[in-house]
Amino acid sequence: MRVIYRNNILQFWIDLLAYLLLGLWVTPALVSAANDHAKDVGNDDFGTAVANMALINMAHMMQTSTEDFNALHSIFGRGVQWTPFAMQTLTNTTKRISSCISGNTDLYDTMVKLTAATRTRESVFDYIKVNTLGRPIGDNGKD
Repeated sequence: MRVIYRNNILQFWIDLLAYLLLGLWVTPALVSAANDHAKDVGNDDFGTAVANMALINMAHMMQTSTEDFNALHSIFGRGVQWTPFAMQTLTNTTKRISSCISGNTDLYDTMVKLTAATRTRESVFDYIKVNTLGRPIGDNGKD
């Protein structure tokens, strides 16, 4: 039993070290690389748009799964946000709707960015916008 107990403790420390390294070095680099790759490649065809979406979502899933060990992100990210979540959501929604009303963004971009479910799949909606309206996301058609 003593050998089993020591092996379990050793395995615990190895797992903790692995998650710590993933949280501090690997996942921030992976998220940054995924976002840069999606910007460089673009969303010109549907396959690329879906691949970009999957790559970014997997990188963010890995980041949130190791976030407990990423002290810098936890402390300097959400830890210093003084605005309650409900107020921040209301403020972001108001900004997006007023931006649409003022003409800075079009209705399509506003609807995509209003909910997290569509915002996380923005690359696919970029592809749809390019093929239906003939202009990239962010372009509201003004000349």
